[in-house]
Amino acid sequence: MNNIAKKAVFLALAGIIQFGIGAATIEASPAHHDRQEMRQQDEQFEHDRQERERHERKEREHRERMERERHERERAEQRRHAEAMRRHHHESQEAWHERQRLENERHENEMRTIAAIVVAAVLK
Repeated sequence: MNNIAKKAVFLALAGIIQFGIGAATIEASPAHHDRQEMRQQDEQFEHDRQERERHERKEREHRERMERERHERERAEQRRHAEAMRRHHHESQEAWHERQRLENERHENEMRTIAAIVVAAVLK
């Protein structure tokens, strides 16, 4: 009986050692590390993608806001220009044409300024 117990203990210890060696081998294997590295790379990729999307969304919102502001400024300038181009009841024909010429020059300058502001904001 003693001999059988010794063999059972020996085989049990041999099995435990083999199991420990197998676990250590798996832990040290490149495939195991590759999975961890791939998981970390996937997490980093996802984080970078979210950052990129957030940045693109902010840029898009900024461009849209600038475009809305430009349209609003243009509409306001068009309304002001239309009002300024009307002939006043006390104006002579010559004075009206001179005022129209000056107003057209001022209007063109204002429209160029609006366009330049938008271009400068986009190039930032």
